[in-house]
Parts: sequence; structure tokens; C-alpha cells
Amino acid sequence: MIGPEIKHNLLLAVRAVLRPLVRIAIRQGVMHADLAKELRTTCLEVAREVSIAEGREPSEVRLRMMTGMSTADLRMGVSQEAPTSALASGMDSHTLAALVLSSWHAGEKYAVVYGVPIELPLRAKAGQPSLEGLVRDHDPDAEVELVVERLLAADCIRKVDVGRYAVTSRIYMPATATAEGMRYFGDATARYVATLEHNLLGGATNASEKRLERAVFADHGIPVSRLAEFQDVVKKQWDAYATPIDNWLNAPGPSADSENEEIVETGVCVYHYVVHRDGSTEPKN
Repeated sequence: MIGPEIKHNLLLAVRAVLRPLVRIAIRQGVMHADLAKELRTTCLEVAREVSIAEGREPSEVRLRMMTGMSTADLRMGVSQEAPTSALASGMDSHTLAALVLSSWHAGEKYAVVYGVPIELPLRAKAGQPSLEGLVRDHDPDAEVELVVERLLAADCIRKVDVGRYAVTSRIYMPATATAEGMRYFGDATARYVATLEHNLLGGATNASEKRLERAVFADHGIPVSRLAEFQDVVKKQWDAYATPIDNWLNAPGPSADSENEEIVETGVCVYHYVVHRDGSTEPKN
């Protein structure tokens, strides 16, 4: 059993993680009953996974002991287990837009000297670089106009002439709430929490086994009027840091040692946080 101090701080951490999730959920019209169902289902799924990983049968009795759920809740959780895949099939537009921006910066036929991305026409003759070709490289069945519309709305590209575009960002962040955006929100949150879990509880015994997780911050804060200035500094420094990493990962991809070697998804994520004087992280209008 864990000590009371660890349990107390862990529950505080759970609440801190849940706050932005619940805030978004409420603003999108998600009810408490929906959240409770997902929590019940997740507890059951994770308990089963942990039991199997420990070499034990995930029986009803064991799952009740691990989760503290009643028999009724346990059986309700079994009947309400969530699907493991998204409702829509195929590549979502968020992932596709991100891949397009990455290839536009890293792909050899889309960049010129010093890695500066070239302007692209929407369509071009066969063999000539175009925005349509860039999109089709990742998803042959994608609606090119929809991808362009999303990139324009997010200020990731700009129109420089009729049917011709220039890229302005390596990162895709949707301008408004979308189904794909909610999937990205979940994936990004899970990736970061999983990194912390690995470093704190994953059994890493030395620094070389721990994954990169670093933070820099102002010891005494900064005036809110200088937030925009700091954000500009961070974005410029990140671009300089990210470019060689992105190029290493994608042009060309690292080769495996054998045909049967596992392929993992990996990358580096950076975020800028703001905590207000009252201790809240909620956006202030």
C-alpha cells in the first residue's frame, strides 16, 4: 500500500490533470455522466492490463479488489467499454496537416538552399512539386482543398498568388475546436503524462534511461505585458532547435537493424505554460 502522503499528492495531481480536461468537456457540452462512464471504463481497462502484465488472471474478484468498484459498476463497465479506435476511418485531417507541414520543410523536393521551403502551386504537371502532390504523398484519397482550408485557417500557410502558397509554420494547431483537434489533445496529454510516468515510476535507474523532460522558468515571474515578447523568443528558439531534429527523423528515416525490429513512434514536444497569480492556469480574457 502506498503511504498517505503519496496518495494525497497523487490525488492532487489527478485533479490538476483533470481540470483542463473537464473545463474543455463542459464547454463542449459533455455531461458528468459521460465523464463518469469514461472514468469507470478506463479504471477497468487499466486494471485488466496491469493484472495481465503481472501474470495474473483478471478475474472479477481481482478487478474489484484493484479498483474498489462494486459488482454492479464492474459489470456496467464491461458492457460500456469504449472503442479503441476513432469513429472516422483513415487518416484524420489534423495528422495529415501536420505531416504536410513537416514534409514541406524536410522533403528534398520541397526545400531549396539552407532548407528554406519553396512556394508551391496548388496543382502542377506530373513530376513537378505541388501542394496537391505533397498532400497525396501522405493520403492519396484526401480532399486537398479541405487540407488547404485548414492550413490557411490556422495561419500555417498563406496565399502569395492565385493558386500558389507559401508555408509559414512547421506546427499545425487548429484555429477552432474540431473532432481531430480533440483527438490531438488527448494524444498530446497522454504522451506527456506517459513520459513523466516512465521517468518517475518506470524503473529507470540512471539519467541515460530517462526520457528528455526539461523546464526553464522565471524565478519571480514576468509582467503579463511581456508574455507576447517571451512567446516570440520561445518560438524562434524552438524553430532553430527543431529543424535539425525534424530533418534527422524524416529525411530519410532511420533504418532498422532487422526486418522484425519493432517500429515505435517518437518525437520531441515543447509547450509554453502560464500560471496566474491566483494559481490558476485557465486562459484569461
